[in-house]
Amino acid sequence: MSPKIKIEDILPTGEKISVVIEGGEISHQRVLQVLDLFKIIGGVESGGKEKTLKEQMWDVLMDNFGSDEWFTVNEAYAALRHKLKKVSVTTVSSYISRFLKEGKLEKKGRKPYTKYRIRKIYTRAV
Repeated sequence: MSPKIKIEDILPTGEKISVVIEGGEISHQRVLQVLDLFKIIGGVESGGKEKTLKEQMWDVLMDNFGSDEWFTVNEAYAALRHKLKKVSVTTVSSYISRFLKEGKLEKKGRKPYTKYRIRKIYTRAV
């Protein structure tokens, strides 16, 4: 009897997809291809690609500090940790540095009293 793998998923629309792979040797690569197919099908149905960590971080900063408010790295970390769960303070600090270099943030003060603010051209109209 040859090996058999059955993979099932239910799309956000409620449709059920089943794929059966059967044969003498089922490759790890083939299973990964089927899983990728499921991601593609599920992603199209749910509205497109997933946002990058950088995009997610920027969205959280805009939501929490987009109204001309100064914030520290630790305040940004607290807001991001609440939304993104698995994010470290060093990661937050790195992305804040990148946003600063890209001209998206303003900076005032020196360590350990450094504060940042989203530049007015990026803030949302209220």
